[in-house]
Amino acid sequence: MARRARQQILEEKADRSKADAAAETKMFLAHVAALKKQQELADAEEQRIRDDHAKAVLREQDERRCRMEAARKRMLQDTLAGRREQLEAAQMQRAREAQEVAAEARRVAQCREQNMQLASELRQRKAEERRQYADDLHKQIKYQQLLKERQAHEARVERERAAQEEEKYQQRVKELLANPHKYSTHPFRLKIEGRALSWPE
Repeated sequence: MARRARQQILEEKADRSKADAAAETKMFLAHVAALKKQQELADAEEQRIRDDHAKAVLREQDERRCRMEAARKRMLQDTLAGRREQLEAAQMQRAREAQEVAAEARRVAQCREQNMQLASELRQRKAEERRQYADDLHKQIKYQQLLKERQAHEARVERERAAQEEEKYQQRVKELLANPHKYSTHPFRLKIEGRALSWPE
């Protein structure tokens, strides 16, 4: 009976030890699970921190890259704008120079045309003066010739008239000398008195 009691005590102790071991195991497992959970949470937090840091680094890199790209674009735009202004200024300068050259060419052409017109007018005037001089000289020569011809004609007519008068006079004188009895008055007296000689039929 004592043996059974001892055996029972031992069994009870064994049961208690098993229960205690099971409880301790359970507690240990719970503690391990809690530690694992804490580690998982710590790892998750660390990973979150790493992810946040990586995101921050990437964001900063992106921002820096964006700033550099924006700066590069601004510099490129400024360079292009400056080059465009230079090209526009050069184009305007060339346009002004072309306008000045065209204006100078027009002035030269106008001056040449005026000179040619003046030279043509001068030639025409000289030709007109020569023609007028030749015409005047021709008219003067013709007038002198006509004057000489008229004077010669008048002289010839006068000579012919004088010759006719002389011939008539000589004829009358001859007639008078040949027939003195036919005239009661001397012909000279008749002429002086303005009476015409009456010639016999």
